Order: sequence, then C-alpha cells, then structure tokens
Amino acid sequence: MSALLVFSLVLTLAPPPSGEVVVKMGTEGLRPDETVVYLSGHFAPYLLVPAERHIPLSQKGARFTPLVLPILVGSKVDMSNDDSLTHNVFSESHLSTFDTGYYAIGSRRIVIFKTPGLIDIHCGIQPQMDGWVLVLPSPFFLSQTPKAKSFSGASPWVPIC
Repeated sequence: MSALLVFSLVLTLAPPPSGEVVVKMGTEGLRPDETVVYLSGHFAPYLLVPAERHIPLSQKGARFTPLVLPILVGSKVDMSNDDSLTHNVFSESHLSTFDTGYYAIGSRRIVIFKTPGLIDIHCGIQPQMDGWVLVLPSPFFLSQTPKAKSFSGASPWVPIC
C-alpha cells in the first residue's frame, strides 16, 4: 500500500477562501483516491457543525470505498456492507478505537468520529482490507475518485460535510 498524501493549506482569514487549488499527482505512485486537500485555519463556528446526514463508507469487493474518507469532526459515518459476505470494521487508533462487530450483507453500522486526525480502519474478516478516515477540523476539503488523474477545486469552496 502506498503512503497517504495529505495537503494542508493554512488559512488565517475568517471569510471563506477564494482562488483555485489544483493538485496533480506526481511520481510517488499515489492515486487520487489516496489524496485529500484541505484548508486549515480559524473558521466561523457555524461552519464547524457537521451535517445531519450520514457520510457513506461502503465495503465491497474486499475494499473500502472511498479508500480515504475525509469528514468534519463530529460527523456520523454510515458503514454499509454492500458485499456478498459478512463484514466488520474496527480501529485500534488512539484517536478512535471501535469495533462494529460482524454485520450481514445489506446491513450498516454508524460510527461518530469526535477527534481530529488520521484513523486507520480495517476489516476483521478480510485482513487485506485497510482504509482511512481523515477527521478534519475544517469544512473545506476535496478528494477524488480512483480513476482521476488530477483534481481541482474552484472558488468559492463549499463545505462538503
């Protein structure tokens, strides 16, 4: 598994950022779905409230989709078993230790992530299944799909939480 690449752009202004951010994959062998771009800084408190909707994370074909899931701190992640066998999701990270237990095909489990940082997730059924939840203190972030060669975010950034 190649290393995860995370870009952080520091912002100290209160209003939402403007301009354009473009990231092109280099020669490190990283795929776009292993890359997250986010702004860090001081944001108005109303921007830091996670959405009521649950953020989807699927288990199918012996992989997590998305491979790296960026979310705002406090978000609820809906972990669904979209595969043809029983699954499990667990993390032994000091930031968020949890174990969903085994759950059947078509079932789902909800996990709330309360601490910022990069959290490794694994499947107890298929040991080769690894993924990450990137819990951010910023509502401004971008990620991409595995087939993309590059991605960009144009002004104004909109919170995608």
